[in-house]
Amino acid sequence: MSLFRISLPACLNAETIAAVQRNLHQVEDDASLRLVLLEGTTDVFCRGLDPNLFTLENEMQAGAVRPAVEGFAALLRKIYFFPKPVLAEVTGEAIGGGLGLAAACDIVVASDSALFGLPEMIFDIIPAMITPILLQRMLPQKLRALCLCGHTIDAVEAKTLGLADFVVPGPQLPKRIRDLSRQLTRPKSDTISLWKHWLADAATLSVADGISRGTEIASAILSRDEVKMNFRSFYLEGMLPNTGSVPSHSPLTEEGDTNDPRRSTGRCS
Repeated sequence: MSLFRISLPACLNAETIAAVQRNLHQVEDDASLRLVLLEGTTDVFCRGLDPNLFTLENEMQAGAVRPAVEGFAALLRKIYFFPKPVLAEVTGEAIGGGLGLAAACDIVVASDSALFGLPEMIFDIIPAMITPILLQRMLPQKLRALCLCGHTIDAVEAKTLGLADFVVPGPQLPKRIRDLSRQLTRPKSDTISLWKHWLADAATLSVADGISRGTEIASAILSRDEVKMNFRSFYLEGMLPNTGSVPSHSPLTEEGDTNDPRRSTGRCS
């Protein structure tokens, strides 16, 4: 496991967004780095764009608003489609655009002290850029209510809404991150990239069109020699693909489950 940590600032502007982008490019280009972890401080994960960009007194920075907004949108896309797994470790406030960044990650692990919120409408703005990301995680009516109320919610409620995937006591965060990291680094980056793009595309298709397109994708994948070797090494040799290790139990079943696919005859009836 080779995990790369990226520390987010409490508030973002064009310069800090560019710095996060550079870190992501570094991970993308380095084959030894398999996983990204976005983190903040104990008190603040991220609060989104810096409010100073929008104050009336800040006329000197009027030209900085558009670059920051466009940079934030590009960062959202980068995280959401990143070809390697991206974890968010939230121990403090994930507010506004900061909540959007967390939601764009593949998995959000929150401490029980974390807070989540969308206060934009209090300031007569709407979370326009992060709405498509949030709708991947939560029901539209729940998002509507969260935005209209503008209040913060705790990590347990955020998990109920789909904004957090795991909630653990603070001292248990490192272990949860380690466990997830071992699982998330097994697929190859091109497989991860294909899955993320297909997941986004599939959501825009009808069921019939989605199945048709999915059939094309599956046929192309299953014809690859590499995929055939993966199945052969697992079912005939008991070796996990991309790890070279022999599992104590099947990765396709829970530990202790006797329905191990390696014990089957290889026939379907």
